[in-house]
Amino acid sequence: MSSVCGVCGSSQSKYRCTACDLRYCSIACFKSHKATHDESPVTSAKTAADPIPADAPKPRVVRQITAEGVSSHPRFQELLQQYPELRTQLQSVYDATQPPTADQEPTRNMSNTYSDRRKRQDQDRTRKEPRWTPHIGESRGLKVMRAMRCRSGEEGKAMEEFVKLIDELVQPEPEESKN
Repeated sequence: MSSVCGVCGSSQSKYRCTACDLRYCSIACFKSHKATHDESPVTSAKTAADPIPADAPKPRVVRQITAEGVSSHPRFQELLQQYPELRTQLQSVYDATQPPTADQEPTRNMSNTYSDRRKRQDQDRTRKEPRWTPHIGESRGLKVMRAMRCRSGEEGKAMEEFVKLIDELVQPEPEESKN
């Protein structure tokens, strides 16, 4: 069940504009229609027609904090005094977020024969670990942090207290204190 092109009006439409859902039939029609979006901010016809319900939950607003702000915070300094291993734990979390260094990457025979290039391509396809991206680094850091929080004893308690401190620091200020 397709409709007529919304740009030229003469052909059957095959495609749909992702910005406004207008149907079009060809690249030429797409290019002429796209020019209308370049002049003004794009809003989706679907989202413009559907207002957000009044009872919808509001997104969580957090305060921005910096590493300097955390490191100079008195409660953080107390945690470092109380849990000397916390500094090492935080360094481990940071290290997990970083891309692998050249010495951590598997070394390869860089021969340029066809069979060697083919072997490298096969190794890349069957690589168990994906190539590093910032998202993967963040995921690895969170994984290390969760593992530390689950530990028993002082190590688990130190990371748990640090996470509580960060959670308190990013909480938005109460409405009454803003006035």
